[in-house]
Amino acid sequence: MAWFSVLNEKLKEIGVDLTDHEFGEGEESSFWIAQKLVGNPFTSALKKLEDLASGGNDHEN
Repeated sequence: MAWFSVLNEKLKEIGVDLTDHEFGEGEESSFWIAQKLVGNPFTSALKKLEDLASGGNDHEN
């Protein structure tokens, strides 16, 4: 299961240990963990929308 090893290493890089028997107890939700894994696209999108709503002229991608 090479894919699991890769995913497990990526999770460890962001501070999530799947071998921890207390994983999920008080930890971040799976949504936020997924966000971190893929570079926070939801957070970035909300920041851009907030910028637009406040009249910001930030036209970055």
